[in-house]
Amino acid sequence: MWNEYNNPRHIRTLNGVVELQLKIRRCQNQSCLRYKKAYRPEQEGSFALPQNEFGLDVIL
Repeated sequence: MWNEYNNPRHIRTLNGVVELQLKIRRCQNQSCLRYKKAYRPEQEGSFALPQNEFGLDVIL
């Protein structure tokens, strides 16, 4: 899969603000079932919940 675009995300943690540069990937093969559907990095969920700017350490 190709890197379609980068998505910066800022997360507030107990140690300060962290900026993540997420590489969003999409399948370019038109015969693929996942054609043009975005794949986000799995590790993103270990920092914060989706649509949330606070880190998991702050939420706990």
